[in-house]
Amino acid sequence: MPFGKKEVPKKPRIDLPPGAKGPDETLQVDFDAVYEKLFRPSLEAAGLQPFWLAKQTRNAEKIGFR
Repeated sequence: MPFGKKEVPKKPRIDLPPGAKGPDETLQVDFDAVYEKLFRPSLEAAGLQPFWLAKQTRNAEKIGFR
């Protein structure tokens, strides 16, 4: 999972009729917030120790996490 804020493509809506095209838009996702508000609490509730390699690695960009 990346970290920081990233622009990601917005998926097509499933409620559009077949063949219809929605606007080509992107969403900005704050992956830090996703981790802190969703993944970390879920892992801790399961009795696990959260560890996000990309955040712990000094060279995250070199290993493709940034």
